[in-house]
Amino acid sequence: MSLQERLEIIRSSPAPRNEESAKFQILAPILQSLGWDPSEVLLEYSAGGKRSGGRIDMALKLPGRIVALIEAKSPGTNLNDHVDQVIGYAHHEGVDVCILTNGPEWWMYLPRERDRPPKRRFAVLRLMDDSIEELAANLTTFLSRDALASGSAEKHAKTRLEEVRLNTEVPHIWTRMLEEPDAELVELVRKRVDEKTHLQLSTEQVAAALQRSPIPSATAPASSGGPSPASAAPVASPSGQSWVPWEKPTAIMLWGQRHPVSTHVGAYRKFLDLLHDRHPDDFDRALEVSLPNRWVLHVARDPKELGRSGEREHHEPRKSGIFFTEHSHPKAGKEIATALLEHFGHDPSDFKVLYE
Repeated sequence: MSLQERLEIIRSSPAPRNEESAKFQILAPILQSLGWDPSEVLLEYSAGGKRSGGRIDMALKLPGRIVALIEAKSPGTNLNDHVDQVIGYAHHEGVDVCILTNGPEWWMYLPRERDRPPKRRFAVLRLMDDSIEELAANLTTFLSRDALASGSAEKHAKTRLEEVRLNTEVPHIWTRMLEEPDAELVELVRKRVDEKTHLQLSTEQVAAALQRSPIPSATAPASSGGPSPASAAPVASPSGQSWVPWEKPTAIMLWGQRHPVSTHVGAYRKFLDLLHDRHPDDFDRALEVSLPNRWVLHVARDPKELGRSGEREHHEPRKSGIFFTEHSHPKAGKEIATALLEHFGHDPSDFKVLYE
């Protein structure tokens, strides 16, 4: 029976009721159609070493080594909760690819990549939604016996991962650049606007436009060269705190003490650490703080819950068990700091970001 026919049968059959049903109703038939002999599919395989090891549902073995691991969970299981463990086992075993599945959904990873486990995922296959042709092509490319034996599975997976990163990281970097435009970007946009429209804008006006903030009145007539960001007047945040989005901060002031920093992310981290030092016994009160929708304070006991995707960079002040999504945008950092200071009974004016 061909792989496509097998997939058609799986789609037309009742959904598996539990993990064991998923193994025999979905996994085993697919592996057989991908060229794997039952003797090469090792069940309940010990993986991960003596200290942190456990058992993986299936290991695919070729002469000389294990080439792939498959961990099956019950249908409906949140796979995010199991990524770190599966990647750890697969990395320890040195396999080419590993799969985490709840039956209908398959997450595919390159365990030896140098990145956080969630960012090693190169494909998501949805057996009930993707086209049969696409599913068959992906399964054959990444999990067939021939592909893993020849090494082409890992090669194609790396290419796919590069495409995934290109489509996710570039927009993310661009968003961060718009949130916190540097001098080079601001000046490039200012010159291009001048060329196309003859509007002689200041750097403050261009930065505000990039950030979709209210555009301030020009502080001075702009020449063709324009004022440099270093000499431009700072932009006022809603709270009255001055900040310069294209400049790097040099320090923060908190409760009369100066603390050196070099980035807006660093300023936010330092603030959280110092707030924890002042309130070590009730720091979990930070979980009660909420902000307007524009700048949502992402704070949780589980870092996987942070951000929209669960993969945002985060900071845990003093290993407190409370995790915060990192914010590089100075306006976001200021609003969050203000809300936290007020919640803990402090005057928001106690906190300032310094530029020198």
